[in-house]
Amino acid sequence: MKKTVLGLDPGSKNFGAALVSFDPATGKVQVERSAVLKSPVHDLTRAGSEGKAFLSELGSWASKADGIVAERFQSRGLRG
Repeated sequence: MKKTVLGLDPGSKNFGAALVSFDPATGKVQVERSAVLKSPVHDLTRAGSEGKAFLSELGSWASKADGIVAERFQSRGLRG
């Protein structure tokens, strides 16, 4: 039975997402879909309004996944 994982890669400017499937019967790994999210939260003071759009968009991705893996965003102050 094929399993699909949603991978999330948050950043200070962009928020990447990818759906990756694995079929244990064949050993095949395939990227089903990947994109930069259109509605990330950029300003925590507007998290209420931005958050609704973000959760809606993220929910459409998560509904297609059997599991979720996310990178922890950590600003290192390198600015580049």
